[in-house]
Amino acid sequence: MSKIILLLSTVVFLGFSSMAAECQVNGIDVLNDPAAFTAAIETSATCWEATQLATACAWGSSLDVHTTGAAYQICQTELDSYNPDKSTTDLLESMKDKCEVRWANEEGTLGMSIMSFCHLSAIEWITTIASPFGS
Repeated sequence: MSKIILLLSTVVFLGFSSMAAECQVNGIDVLNDPAAFTAAIETSATCWEATQLATACAWGSSLDVHTTGAAYQICQTELDSYNPDKSTTDLLESMKDKCEVRWANEEGTLGMSIMSFCHLSAIEWITTIASPFGS
């Protein structure tokens, strides 16, 4: 089982690396300017936009904690604007708990990245289903 997880982690890491190698935001190479990348995410208009940007330019390292954190805040603000009911927010908390359990034994910076993307995926999904616009 650990060999499968290692293989999947390697595939995820290589995927992140290949995506990030060509990632430019507003003409800035975000691999060389993480602060500009985080700032670009913070100006996203929607959860979906912030999540897409964070995912497309992922590093596959602990740097992703900052960018996914910025995207998570955009999503949280959007979710809060929908006034979700308790069952929706409870579901989000349950999903985040599942992320913690699932990835608790992952070590190193890739493990931090995977955990942060799991949390971001959870709130993006919850924001989508909570949206009165159906998008």
